[in-house]
Amino acid sequence: MDRPGCAEAVGVTCLDLNRFAEEVSALQTVRAPVAILYSGTSIKPDRRYIRSVETTYTALNFSGLKLDFISEKQLLAGQGRGYKLLVIPDTTQLQPQAVEVLCRLRGVRLALAGDGLAKDCYGKDTPADTLAALRANALLLDAKLSAKELRPALSRELAGLRALPEWRLVEAATGEPAWGVEWLPAKVNGRSVINAVNLLRHPVQVSILKGNRPVAATDLLSLGSRESVEALKPMVPVLCVPAK
Repeated sequence: MDRPGCAEAVGVTCLDLNRFAEEVSALQTVRAPVAILYSGTSIKPDRRYIRSVETTYTALNFSGLKLDFISEKQLLAGQGRGYKLLVIPDTTQLQPQAVEVLCRLRGVRLALAGDGLAKDCYGKDTPADTLAALRANALLLDAKLSAKELRPALSRELAGLRALPEWRLVEAATGEPAWGVEWLPAKVNGRSVINAVNLLRHPVQVSILKGNRPVAATDLLSLGSRESVEALKPMVPVLCVPAK
């Protein structure tokens, strides 16, 4: 706080949080339709697991969705039933009891990356019939793909599950989903707000769509909410209200 730039940033952020407390609270409480399985037993034995977690998280993070991580303990407690899609990264050290829970899970689509569930935490092969049944009803993801290459398959699956938001944030020039932009919509007193931040090192020209229709939006964080949301500067958050 002895540095003027830091003091200014903290002050502005606190003022914004006070001004837009309802909007920030709504964004924090958005329900996540997707969860990624976090396996503590898989971290040390195989680095492929961590890489797979990072890849799947990045692929999903630019889709306008709230994401959760679910631990093996939470899975065993029955907390996996609240999601539309449960992503199992390249997990080869899962507890046998957790695999049994996944076999009994109903109404939740599984996405398996790489050799996910091939072995348990004791290094033993998952029974062939169990693994075949899980894979037969799951979305199989190629663990060799990059996050950007993986996103289309996940987006198609989420669209089929009706898990994607009604809004879309796309690159203005191509109409394709914007890459490198983290964004999330929420409802506040019957109106929509969208939080977005460009995580790249260069500006990104974007458009906000409702269905296939472009919608104008203004940034609440700008002076008097006068600035339209068009170019997202690197690492500058935007809290916008799209027109109805």
